[in-house]
Amino acid sequence: MFDKDSDYEGMIGDGIMEIVKVFSKQDHSGFSAGMVKSILDKLLSWQNLTPLTASPDEWMNVSEVSGLDGETNTMHQSRRNPVCFSDDAMKSYYNLDDEPRKYYKFDADEEKEDIKSKIMSMIDFGKTDEEIIGEWK
Repeated sequence: MFDKDSDYEGMIGDGIMEIVKVFSKQDHSGFSAGMVKSILDKLLSWQNLTPLTASPDEWMNVSEVSGLDGETNTMHQSRRNPVCFSDDAMKSYYNLDDEPRKYYKFDADEEKEDIKSKIMSMIDFGKTDEEIIGEWK
């Protein structure tokens, strides 16, 4: 993984070691380390941590590359989760990983949680696992 003749000339190994060094400096307990790992796994897999919304900022129009006219027939792809698409003028979306295909409605009234503060609370060095769990709930 670190050799020059490995994939990407050893850069993958170096990148992983950089991430491990940062993670180890955060001095997690076993519990908080598991929480961070779970969130990081989702992020590195391009999964959304909070529900997708119909906000135009979250979607890109891919009608043309999808062979659609873009006027009467549109296709939008999520910028936050690239396996999610909307083909009904942003009324709902589907996830390519779902078998069979399932459509999800956008909920305009849905309250968004502040994921950044929750992540920051998990990596606050002065907090106990119990304090972190209490804030997460």
